[in-house]
Order: sequence, then structure tokens, then C-alpha cells
Amino acid sequence: MTLCRTRQAEPVRPGWHAWRVRCGSASARERLLILVAGAARTPWFWADLLDEGALMEFAVPVAEPLEAQLGWITRALRCGLVTAAQPRPCAAVCSPGLFSYGRPPLVWGDLLAVTSDRAHGVLTSGSGGPSGYAPQDVIAGEVTSLYSWLAPERHRSAAADWHLAWLEATADDRASGTPPSPPPAASDFPPLPGPGLPAGLAMGLHTWSSCVARLAGVPAEEVWTPVVARLCHIQAIRLGGTDAGRRAETVALLALPRG
Repeated sequence: MTLCRTRQAEPVRPGWHAWRVRCGSASARERLLILVAGAARTPWFWADLLDEGALMEFAVPVAEPLEAQLGWITRALRCGLVTAAQPRPCAAVCSPGLFSYGRPPLVWGDLLAVTSDRAHGVLTSGSGGPSGYAPQDVIAGEVTSLYSWLAPERHRSAAADWHLAWLEATADDRASGTPPSPPPAASDFPPLPGPGLPAGLAMGLHTWSSCVARLAGVPAEEVWTPVVARLCHIQAIRLGGTDAGRRAETVALLALPRG
């Protein structure tokens, strides 16, 4: 209990800083991802912010100087893959205000990096269509795989119901409509967490959730459920864009077994 209180009292220090970039075209997104992955010397992640992948953030650990990223940024600008790039002290998806009690999990950046690498593998494996995005069943399969990895089975259906309500509450006009009918297929990629991934990320998420839950006087699942939902949503948008990603995410959640 003392350990939890000590960690909760520490000031919030973002562990990742970022470059926000605007893509030169829709077709430039995949080439940009390949460029960044080839230049990366440390774990990294990306997130799509707006405009179907036109505005993106790429983040690296704070131990990696922002200036170290200038190589790929300069090449991307020269090639027209991006039209603008701006350094950011903290990635938007790491903002404390997005999380319960104003504190991202200690493993949040690692989860984003692992799923970024996973999404990059999916999009560059030949699974994508002409749009540069993955098919609906692949996206839904990835969301299902994340739930299998991070959500304990006994809480999975309740977490999925909360997630669906959150999606509905945050939906806009572009995301409205009936989800596609095919159920999610099993992912064509190795099940998460898979070989080579950092050990203990799921355990780290639930340890953090338990500490915060004790301090707040709430069940631990109330703390980790929004984190899993946000991670799945980020991954679905990476793989499918705003509309298709949200639809596939919804299909995956509806198909999860209800106990």
C-alpha cells in the first residue's frame, strides 16, 4: 500500500515526446511508416489524429533526443511524404487528461509501441487494400486479440459493454451507421502478446490498475477497462481509418462472448 501511495504522489512526467506531422497525401502514409520504422533506433509509436491519417504523431522515449529524429523528418519533407512537422513535448495520446485520475499507466507507452509495431507489420504484409488500410475482418481480429491479451476472461464481456457505450458516446456523424455483418476472423498474425514482446505488460497494466483502484476506492476493472478500450480504438484507427476502423472495432466487441 505504501508503494502505491508513493507512486501516486510522484509528479506526472511524460515518458515520450513526439513529432506531429501532416502527410503530403493519402498514399504517402504507408511510405512514411516504412521510412520511420527503418530509421528507428529505439521503441517508437505512432497515432493517427485527424483527417484519415493526414495528421499523425510519431513518438520516441524522452531518453532519445528529438533532434535524433531530424534525419527521417528531413527525408520525409524532401520526398513530399509530409508537408509540415512540429515537435511536441508530449504525445497527444499520452495526455494525462485522457486517463482516470489523470495518470497514464506506467506501461502505456510500451503498449503503444508494441501495437504500433504490430500495426506496421499488418499494413506492410500485403494484407492491406488499395486504400493502404487493412480489411475489416483483420482489424476486428486484432481488437479481439488485444482483449484476449489484456482483459481477464471473467471481466471481458463487461469491459466490452463499457467500450461499446464509450464508442457510442463519442461517435460523430461520420461514424454513424450500421456495422458490417461479418464476424471478426481470427487474426492472420501470431496471437498477442507473441514472441519477442516485452514481458509483463499485461501484468504491469493490472498492477497499476490495482494500485489506483485501492487509492480511489473502486474496483480495478473500472481503472483498466478505459485503458484497454482506448488502446483498441487507437489500433483500429491505425489499421482502418476513422470510419472503417470504428465499424470493425464495434463488430469485434459485439462478437465477444457474453457470460
